[in-house]
Amino acid sequence: MDEPNKSIAVEALPKQPDSTKRLGFLIGHTSVPDDFDTMHQKPIEELFQPTQNPLAT
Repeated sequence: MDEPNKSIAVEALPKQPDSTKRLGFLIGHTSVPDDFDTMHQKPIEELFQPTQNPLAT
């Protein structure tokens, strides 16, 4: 029968290699559009513009 409060030794995980070495591994595989900051601005603005109610007089 197992002892209910038996201690188990636990070791720390080995240190992972420095992740900064991976920076730049996708250079040349993607691009950002020139209008990234204003992409789809007009349709988004239209979503928040009050609409004219043709039934209101």
